[in-house]
Amino acid sequence: MKTNRKPRAEKQARKRTTEEPIAGAKRQGRNRPPTGAPPADFLQHLDIDPVAAFIASEDWKKERQSLFGNQTNSEVFKNFLLALVELADRTIHPKIAMRGTEDTANDLASAAIIATQFLERVAAIERIGVSLAAMKHPWWPVLLGLGSKQDPKNPKGEPILILKRAEEAKEYLCQIKLGQSTENSIKLFGDPDASPFNKAAERLLQTLVQLRNKCPDNIEKITPWQKDLFALDYPMTKDNAERWWTVAKAWMVEYWNKTDGAAFLVLQNHCKVGKVPLADAPLYPSEKRRNIIDIRLREAFLALAK
Repeated sequence: MKTNRKPRAEKQARKRTTEEPIAGAKRQGRNRPPTGAPPADFLQHLDIDPVAAFIASEDWKKERQSLFGNQTNSEVFKNFLLALVELADRTIHPKIAMRGTEDTANDLASAAIIATQFLERVAAIERIGVSLAAMKHPWWPVLLGLGSKQDPKNPKGEPILILKRAEEAKEYLCQIKLGQSTENSIKLFGDPDASPFNKAAERLLQTLVQLRNKCPDNIEKITPWQKDLFALDYPMTKDNAERWWTVAKAWMVEYWNKTDGAAFLVLQNHCKVGKVPLADAPLYPSEKRRNIIDIRLREAFLALAK
């Protein structure tokens, strides 16, 4: 005998389909194709210091070992500096049409912010090492921002801009003793208004001091110039400044001859003969060298003597 009844399982399946649209939608959502978005790793580090998370990341550890495993600090710094210069160049001269100035400027700023965060983090853990470095610098990177607040004298007026983290930055710079070293301190290098000759003299003296204090790898193969450098009394005073200059001048003259004066082009452009920059003046190379090294640079160098 035939019956029109449908099997119970089929009825139940149909009932679920018509009566449970939300559950059906949920099941359908689980089967959607992937978005292509990267893993949201940041969700695992919301309560962790971002610098510590950066350093502890296993993926970054592998990348760092493959790139920098056998490199010295100087080599790592050189690579980092080259990368920053490349980002700066791409910001000024975009090299990829689809990625304009905004993207590369953002990358450059991000690199600077990360480096500044690293320094603050290291200073919190090991302040002595950071202080020893900071004491020799007149400038130091800090994290600042702009905020706004209502002017209490004009509550209905426009909000006024304020500098965020200014007090924290000041306290941080005081803690690491920025620029407080009496030795090898560079005060003019970051000053846009300082004379290039004064900047050059300051860097020249600092480099000589560093070379003098650095023990050579093989004492038997040092040059006569190095012997004269090691024989100098430190610090440079008004009494021994001429001996320091004799060593400095020998180095500068050698460097001038090696580069045909090209390394001194900035100084040549800031030294004028009449109204013409020295670089374009109708003078013999030896006359230009004398103006730059024997007169202007010597004067700025000797002025550093205490």
